[in-house]
Amino acid sequence: MPPTSPESLTPAAAAPVADLADALSTAETSRAASASASASVSEPVSEPVAAPVSANPAAVGIAILAKAPLPGYAKTRLVPLLGPAGAAALQDWLTARAVTTALAAATGPVTLWAAPDATHPAFGRHAGRAGHVDLRPQPAGDLGRRMLAALAESPTPAGTLVIGTDCPALSAGHLQQAAAALRTHDATLIPAEDGGYVLIGLRRAVPEVFAGVDWSTPRVLAQTRQRLAAAGLDVFEFSPLWDVDRSADYERLCARHPELAAQLATQLATPMAPPAGPMPAARPDSRLSTEAP
Repeated sequence: MPPTSPESLTPAAAAPVADLADALSTAETSRAASASASASVSEPVSEPVAAPVSANPAAVGIAILAKAPLPGYAKTRLVPLLGPAGAAALQDWLTARAVTTALAAATGPVTLWAAPDATHPAFGRHAGRAGHVDLRPQPAGDLGRRMLAALAESPTPAGTLVIGTDCPALSAGHLQQAAAALRTHDATLIPAEDGGYVLIGLRRAVPEVFAGVDWSTPRVLAQTRQRLAAAGLDVFEFSPLWDVDRSADYERLCARHPELAAQLATQLATPMAPPAGPMPAARPDSRLSTEAP
């Protein structure tokens, strides 16, 4: 069955950034939850889950795939603009925001899937802020294999939403709406404006959805739609959102968060810890929004 296209969601209001380790303030979290009530969608929206308890049969988990904020490893396309350390600091900010947004959505358990492993102290800091985030290393393999693992090992039988960290436009309201859609559909997608998608949700792991996809190309979204249809899955597709990958995206982000550039400059005044071992090889397909490199 081809995907349906509901009306665009209303993004949650943005609040000033407190610091790089805490991407959303308490006020922003509250606004994100309030914004979800007014978000428009073409079908009823269920109430968000009160707490991320996997025993709740209606709980929908959120799996976040994130890269460690290592200079030269994270956000490499922005290195010409920000430098290796600046790009790494931005990755740290984006990861913090994704974790905070997922917790604010409160649809179910949140798992932070870390690459190249879970040893970087930033991951422990983000996962430990609220005490409700399970930290796990991403397995080896391409993006499809890693997303499939996140779905297969999810603690929520009602389904899981898989996201990256590159879409600061993704709000708690969006996640709640996607979880509501997944409770009545087999799958849900939020495309990216520049290709690929920023969220995919499935009620169960379906290996064929991720098999043979040309990751890191503009064909990802179309191929994923084809595989979802071939698997006979009923798909609910939302309107696209933008992500941060190139200089124009960073300028767009700073326009919405004017404090961010200054925050990054402050962060760079305190150098980030270098990696303990050899620099991990870059993964060109580690984003969910998979535009050609």
